[in-house]
Amino acid sequence: MNIKAFIKKTDTCLKCGVLLFFVLFWCSSNTLMAQERDGSLWAGGEINYNFNKKWRFNTEIEARFSDTATHFQSVYIEPSFRYKLTKTWRLDASYRYVYRSSLKHSQRVGVGISKGWKINKHWQVQHRLRYQRDFISDPSKNDIEQSLRLNTNIDYERHPRLTPNIGGEVFYALDSKFQKIYRYRGWGSLGMKLSKQWDCRLRYIYQNDFRKDDKEKREIDHIVEAFFSLNL
Repeated sequence: MNIKAFIKKTDTCLKCGVLLFFVLFWCSSNTLMAQERDGSLWAGGEINYNFNKKWRFNTEIEARFSDTATHFQSVYIEPSFRYKLTKTWRLDASYRYVYRSSLKHSQRVGVGISKGWKINKHWQVQHRLRYQRDFISDPSKNDIEQSLRLNTNIDYERHPRLTPNIGGEVFYALDSKFQKIYRYRGWGSLGMKLSKQWDCRLRYIYQNDFRKDDKEKREIDHIVEAFFSLNL
């Protein structure tokens, strides 16, 4: 890579990172009187299968627990397809079924577009924009049916088996009754290559959900996630 291309890519990544930082900083003004949960645990896995160089199939399942991982919250299964448009651009489509401890269930469809590239030998950045539509069996006034999600991931690939990662995501509601940013997440993770087919990811997630108008009812959550991948 020549120096001009490197500077251009680095400048683009810095601009995106600064934009994400200011969005998260602005959102943090909504956390001063928020309720803080005791902590959550997400545990799951996925199976990946490449049909060819363009098409990829994925099935993901995850169980989520709240109240210091003592209370079952929900479980979901999500099959998806991904299509490789170019070397850096991807399209994806997914369907998710969610069963909750409250005996409610919901379904979700989503489509997204992502772009990833390497800044240099070790640093890799990916941005994703995703639209999702939820179909809720018994919606409440705080349930959101349509959203846009903007996601940024930065990987540091130096060790052949270990990949540190940091990232963030902003959720924007598209419902007619509710149009604004209502949730954001920030995280740090460590990906581990266990074998030729098996990978594992350990991740800490900071989540702020402020869809409710009353600040005292808004929620901050600290989440630990353990996730396994089988690549066929």
